[in-house]
Amino acid sequence: METAAQKCMIYGDTSEGIDRISSLPDEVIHKILSSLLIFDEVVQLSVLSKRWRYIWTTMPYLHFDIDDSCVKRLNGGRLDYHKILKEKFKDFINWVLISQRETKLAKFLLCVAPHDYFDKMEILRWIHAATRRNVQEIVLEFIPCEQFELPICVATCESLQVLKLNLPFNILKLPNHFGFRQLKNAPS
Repeated sequence: METAAQKCMIYGDTSEGIDRISSLPDEVIHKILSSLLIFDEVVQLSVLSKRWRYIWTTMPYLHFDIDDSCVKRLNGGRLDYHKILKEKFKDFINWVLISQRETKLAKFLLCVAPHDYFDKMEILRWIHAATRRNVQEIVLEFIPCEQFELPICVATCESLQVLKLNLPFNILKLPNHFGFRQLKNAPS
């Protein structure tokens, strides 16, 4: 068993109120946060230190996955709770996109498995917000209720290098526009 003196030598002396988390470079903090769910964990982690309070607003990775968030928040499968969660999640996505200060996005992931959760206009608005931020990678996973045309802003986005679509083939319609100039072939 380690003594308090041994712990201080191994982990550093924190008795003087040294905030070691805040001394990490932004890139390291962003990389750590990119593996977490923004809806649950990232914003909650902002209480760890004063510097982390708004660090999520500069994250270049936005990962919105209603499935992961639902699993943690389901309350016995009550339908009314699903409706409340849907509205909170939608408001949260809008709030994050408005609050973001980062002008460049490395990755924007939107995964909404229940097809009736969001309407087409909401999804199009979120995709457009990502393309305005010079996004490099877009990942879309959802089952729309009606035919879904990929917006022209995706085809004309000069910064877009990776586009991953997990949509039913018979529902997805590509824009009638030449584009996708920066896309790279991904290995199978």
